[in-house]
Amino acid sequence: MPRLPLIGLFLALATPGPAQYFSHWGTEQGLHGHATALLKEPGGYLWVASQDGLQRWDGERFKTFRYDPQDPWSIPHDHVERMALGADGRLWITSVHGGLVVFDPMRERFLTWEHLTGNKDPNEGRETGAVHWLPGDSLLVGNGEAELWLYVASTGRTERLPRFPGHSSISEFVAPPGHPGELLVVARRSVHRLNVRDLTMHELLSLDPRTVENSPMISPPLQVPAQRVPPASTNALIMGLFSTVP
Repeated sequence: MPRLPLIGLFLALATPGPAQYFSHWGTEQGLHGHATALLKEPGGYLWVASQDGLQRWDGERFKTFRYDPQDPWSIPHDHVERMALGADGRLWITSVHGGLVVFDPMRERFLTWEHLTGNKDPNEGRETGAVHWLPGDSLLVGNGEAELWLYVASTGRTERLPRFPGHSSISEFVAPPGHPGELLVVARRSVHRLNVRDLTMHELLSLDPRTVENSPMISPPLQVPAQRVPPASTNALIMGLFSTVP
């Protein structure tokens, strides 16, 4: 039997009480490519961003959306990085090939920022990754050049936030529990706390490939001893630190 270069997707589904079970989804259910992000809609759809298109699970099978040069409303690029769900239910995506794209669920078509607003996307052709929907109608987007951008959907305005220190490329935005007005901005070598009201930012942690050190800019400081970690463990270590943010 030939070995498939594609990966299955595992989800742990918790049930009341101690019983748990796992479902395995792979090529037989239509899943393709290496998954880069997951997002579940309130309505029930599960979205999988992958290196081979955007995929939607309806409970039985995956439907894959890929770039089609004959279709001007197809997804512009197949390698999808991150996703965010807007307050209006539309799905926003970023990709390795750049720009911000929104999925129109009523017509099942994709709109670039220029399609949507008539304004050029400043990140077109530049790798975009982390994306987060802010209260109102704005989005935060991080790109591969260590820049943080604000997109305002209602006006088409875009703005590079000047206060971001720009240590390295931005990989994630994380909303810490109990802090509705804040986001953690996770970059390759730093973690910052962003106030979503005035978009000011303060450094929490400064990372290098081997050492995690506390930053004096947070009060009270994180009680995390400096330690050496291999580069592959950096993301796991960051996730463990989130619960310690005061």
